[in-house]
Amino acid sequence: MNTQPTGGCISDVPGVHIGHAHSESGHTGVTVLLFESGAIAGIDIGGSAPATRETELLNPTNMIMRIHAILLTGGSTFGLGAAAGVQRFLQEKDIGFRASTGVVVPIVPTAAIFDLDVGRPRIYPDAQMGYDACRNAKAKPTRQYRRRFRCAVRKGTRYTNSDARWRWDCVDHVSRWPDDRRARGVQCVG
Repeated sequence: MNTQPTGGCISDVPGVHIGHAHSESGHTGVTVLLFESGAIAGIDIGGSAPATRETELLNPTNMIMRIHAILLTGGSTFGLGAAAGVQRFLQEKDIGFRASTGVVVPIVPTAAIFDLDVGRPRIYPDAQMGYDACRNAKAKPTRQYRRRFRCAVRKGTRYTNSDARWRWDCVDHVSRWPDDRRARGVQCVG
């Protein structure tokens, strides 16, 4: 049993930075989790129409053992392009998988939800929004930042779909499982 006290936020985990950017008019946005030293991750993909990018790299039989960020985005498959901004941000900081050619390739598994029926359907997250979320990332979000984040989420970028089971507010409540046991990782799809 884990007896360490936590505040119930993924930012309680050392080396994790959380950032968010959104479009007020489009009622969509992105949330990024950056990992200072990389992270080992896995995924369980469900649903009838998953919109993902680089999630196959999480298969333990593949050569990639660490990821450098996770991006949760709106905009359905259009929003997957926001991952390019996260990769650019990390590459500028020389964070990523070092290929045999010397090129640094940030590994950013991304999952998108269909929120095109909320707000303006032709406005969706792009590379700049992904980059902005990284620039906004904080290791220990201040109360004001968390309030702003929650406010932004409540103003239209929060999307809950019982079929897809997405909970955009998972970043604040990630260390609790539904039966109130402590979790040791990110649970964003219930």
